Amino acid sequence: MNKIIFSDLKIIPAIGLMVSVLMGSVSAQPFTITESEAVLRVFGDSILKGSNDSVRIYSSVVFKEKFREILKSEKSFIYSFDSLKNVSTLNSSDGIVRVYTWIVPLFSNGKISYSGFIQAKDKKSGKIHLLELNEGEFNRQHAEKKSYDYKNWIGALYYKLITSKSKGEVIYTLLGWRGNDNNSNYKIIDVLKIKNGKAMFGSPVFQTDKGMRHRIIFEYNRDAVMTLNYDDKKKMIVFDHLSPPDTAMAGNFSSYGPDFTYDGFRFSKGKWKLLKNIEPRNPRDNTSSPADKIQQNKEFYKPEK
Repeated sequence: MNKIIFSDLKIIPAIGLMVSVLMGSVSAQPFTITESEAVLRVFGDSILKGSNDSVRIYSSVVFKEKFREILKSEKSFIYSFDSLKNVSTLNSSDGIVRVYTWIVPLFSNGKISYSGFIQAKDKKSGKIHLLELNEGEFNRQHAEKKSYDYKNWIGALYYKLITSKSKGEVIYTLLGWRGNDNNSNYKIIDVLKIKNGKAMFGSPVFQTDKGMRHRIIFEYNRDAVMTLNYDDKKKMIVFDHLSPPDTAMAGNFSSYGPDFTYDGFRFSKGKWKLLKNIEPRNPRDNTSSPADKIQQNKEFYKPEK
């Protein structure tokens, strides 16, 4: 871990005072969610823009602890959190699930860690269950064929949540971005199921030409921008087909990029079925995600090179 440099010393006392107030060691009236959000904004900014890893890690620990306390309030389930630019907040269309994810980018080796929470509403009691997402080990070779609980989560920054139903079972499909290394990134299509206040990721619902998969993982060149989004009119997940620049690079996914053809997944009878060579509706219009904006430096965060 990097040492805190001189210019950061003036930040730490201010942050420490905020922490004292928020954690109750300084006498203060209870904070409203709006007031707490304003404080979280400071830590969220430090997570993304702190001058070294010490500041970013410290800020992330405090941010997560305070955010956890806020999300325990049932009022938070309908609060927008729009001003938290470091957090992606997604709502299911059935009003049952909320997913919060964010990243902690570090200078050391360009590493990115992932954090998040899920709020799940019990249909009968109306009680809000709060689940903390804990990042587990990511193994690309096994990840497409396994389910993971929320305590061993494949970290990602999610930017789209699709609600589907089949035979009484509700399936939440998540589209997300995950940084890899200096050469490539990932886009991920994952499935979330909520049962008895618990969360499970991944399910064999993706029909591909290579058999059933629990989730879909795309790897592509870091300098490329891959479209992966949901077309509400077509009721289809639409994405760039990825190819190597030449046949000699086949299998070297860090070289892959869009080849200007498109594939998709359509939900039918409880499965996402692969469709190849589709004709998307204005594929490049309104398909830019927060993950793409990360790379374009328009919003959230741009990884340091």
